[in-house]
Amino acid sequence: MRLRNSSKLLRALSTSGRSAAAVRSAGLLHAYATTASTDKPKRLSLTRQPFPRFETESLEVSAIVPMPEKLEEALTKAKVSISPAQLMKLAYEFVNASRAMDYQQMLEEWRQEVLHVFNGSLPEITLTATMLINTSIDKTMGFALCKVGAEEGYANAAYYYAIVLGVRSFNVRMGRALGSSIIKELVSLGHAPSQMTLAESLLRRNSRDNKRKAIELLEKAAVHMPVAAYKLGDAYRKGSSAEGDIDAAVKWYTHAAKAGVVEGYFALGNMYSRGEGTSDGKPDYKAAFDMFEIAAIRGNVESQYNVGHYYLEGKGVEKDAHLAAEYWGMAAAKRFPIALLNLGKLYAEGKEVPRNIRRGRELLNIAVECSGPDGFIKSQAQTLLDRIEKQQQDTRCVIM
Repeated sequence: MRLRNSSKLLRALSTSGRSAAAVRSAGLLHAYATTASTDKPKRLSLTRQPFPRFETESLEVSAIVPMPEKLEEALTKAKVSISPAQLMKLAYEFVNASRAMDYQQMLEEWRQEVLHVFNGSLPEITLTATMLINTSIDKTMGFALCKVGAEEGYANAAYYYAIVLGVRSFNVRMGRALGSSIIKELVSLGHAPSQMTLAESLLRRNSRDNKRKAIELLEKAAVHMPVAAYKLGDAYRKGSSAEGDIDAAVKWYTHAAKAGVVEGYFALGNMYSRGEGTSDGKPDYKAAFDMFEIAAIRGNVESQYNVGHYYLEGKGVEKDAHLAAEYWGMAAAKRFPIALLNLGKLYAEGKEVPRNIRRGRELLNIAVECSGPDGFIKSQAQTLLDRIEKQQQDTRCVIM
């Protein structure tokens, strides 16, 4: 299940060797922080530390900022007022300072230049930092800007700084421990994204006491962040039989959905399709379809696939193969493997919709490309492609 706006912020740092699950979690956290960016800024006291010795062998301006033709667009999307020329100048100064023998003094001068160029705007420094981490080949300058904002006491910058340290140290001594201590201080200040982060960590430890603490943190974070309400739904739904609370899961998924978290509708659809949260404990396919349809219209790919399946089977809605193909087409356009497989099969067989061998083969080939090397979907798609090829060969033989 995906969360919308899942950022590339920390996925780009995954080469550090951190587990894929941890990196995915970190990526989601950027979305959490974004939702809280309009809250009243919180300040923290973070001791200013000298810059570390950055790895400079491959440190080039062309790697630490986007290509010139893309830089202006990236800055516009980041909603910052700094010009491309100003950022390029900071990048050249950063590279030169990092390579200098007296690099710590030079980087301290660079820090002051950053504050001057941004007119002391810590939110803009932070937005620029995350833009660079998202879009640049080398993330070092983005990390350095996070450090500048964090050590000026800006909570969102400190949050990013801590999360990045948890994935890649950039030669900061005891980097992961420092990141953890920053998160804890931010939690004490009521910083919602940090509450979310700590809650996620506690839930991964899988104990009743940790789950209770996590739920308390999520309830606080949910005041500012609808996605925390979604995670609360997960926490209640996925508990053991003794800890699970289906009614609470429905409540929080509904809260998240109404606040704009499309995955809340998807989760509710899944629950209703399994008889969870229904009045009689039996699957309610009509209610499930309604939830999936809302999520599908809002772009959730899993829901687009499910709506197509419900239309094809007539589950909770009148059977309509053409609408099934339409919704599967939405999911297939996003290269969703199971949608590619089933839509390709639908067109290749021509039983429910007009037969279109060319379109069917095209979709099945993409399904093979998108699937894992030994996956079921790849195997099924290849079997169908082989069958189509054999049928066409047989047809050619008959004609001859």
